[in-house]
Amino acid sequence: MFPVSFPRFAVLPWVAVLTLGLSGCGGGDSSADAGDTATPSVVLTDSYRVEYLTAETEAMQGKSTFLVRVTDAATGSVAQSGLSISLMPLMHMTDRTHSSPLEGCSESTTAGTYRCTLFYLMPSSMNGVAMGDWELKLTIAGATDEIAIFHPEVMMAMGDTTHARLKGVTDTLTDMEGNPVSRDYFLFRSELSGVPGNYSFELFVAARESMMSFPALTSTTVLNAGDMNSELTVVSVLVEVSSDASHWLAATEEGGGYWRATGLDGLSGGQTGELYVRLSVNGEQKTTNGQSPDGVNGYATFIVTPASATM
Repeated sequence: MFPVSFPRFAVLPWVAVLTLGLSGCGGGDSSADAGDTATPSVVLTDSYRVEYLTAETEAMQGKSTFLVRVTDAATGSVAQSGLSISLMPLMHMTDRTHSSPLEGCSESTTAGTYRCTLFYLMPSSMNGVAMGDWELKLTIAGATDEIAIFHPEVMMAMGDTTHARLKGVTDTLTDMEGNPVSRDYFLFRSELSGVPGNYSFELFVAARESMMSFPALTSTTVLNAGDMNSELTVVSVLVEVSSDASHWLAATEEGGGYWRATGLDGLSGGQTGELYVRLSVNGEQKTTNGQSPDGVNGYATFIVTPASATM
């Protein structure tokens, strides 16, 4: 069972907030939707009662998925299906505010329950030292948009690697001072499955446009569109994965920034190992330090522990 976490809330003039406890629950879509017995946190807007529920994963640095249940504000009993919900994560720090890559929100198999997936770049605190405050802004589209805001405590990643960063070499963007800087590419572990000799590793890849924009990387992405100093039209992406940094398997694009390499060898169930990931965009290999590839800086390293085989 996951540790208990308690989201905090931002009060807007048009939003009434009820603060209740929140406890974690495991499982996938069906179990979380149908069998969630957690006491949720609730935000009331003019039309909706929005409940924040934990789902497959606790709010943690890296990939995080949560559920929101939307019902009628007056009765709290009528599921609100077919809504368009957008998600905006913001990390408020002492000296800056930045966003984070995200997949977004879509309705689950249970009417009125929506699954939201995002990729936290950093935790709320590290080793007991507060880093900042995460804000999740959910906007429900309508004649008048209605907003629900939650502030989950994002845990520090422990154990296996949740994400890594590679940098452009000649691929740059312009920073706030007008200086060219290497463009950052973020690689997030999404899923590791399979059996020894045939593992499948799924990644979500995002690129940095600014501190507030981290779009998913696809083979047709246009980054910083309209910015004469930073625009990059992506025509080719190559994601490669290896278990020995010597033999590489090309990942297949699955859409929406997801890439999957299959047929990976060199890992054993229940034992910690390493996977290496290379990224090339428009033929340029990205590196850990933004310098030309030298054989050592040309890939990201993921520490992974495949699940043990079940009898």
